[in-house]
Amino acid sequence: MFSWWFNIRSHWSIENSLHYVKDVSFEEDMCRIRTGQIPFVQTMMRSLAINFINLNKFSNIKQARKVFAWNPQKLFSLDSKL
Repeated sequence: MFSWWFNIRSHWSIENSLHYVKDVSFEEDMCRIRTGQIPFVQTMMRSLAINFINLNKFSNIKQARKVFAWNPQKLFSLDSKL
C-alpha cells in the first residue's frame, strides 16, 4: 500500500533537490527567456555545469563556479584537489 507513496515521495525529493540547485545557484526562475529552443539549451547547459561540478567533487556550487570561471581548464581535469 505504501510503496506507491514512497515512489512518489522519492521522485519529488530528487526533483526538488535538482530544482533547488538550479534555482539558487543559477537563478533559473529569474530567467526571462521563454521562446524558441533557447530555454531548452539553457537548461541543458545548467545541467551539464552541475554534472561537471559533481564530477569534480565540489560540495559548494558557488565556490566551484568561481574556480571554473578563473581557471576554465580545470573544468576538464576531474581532479579532486583543486
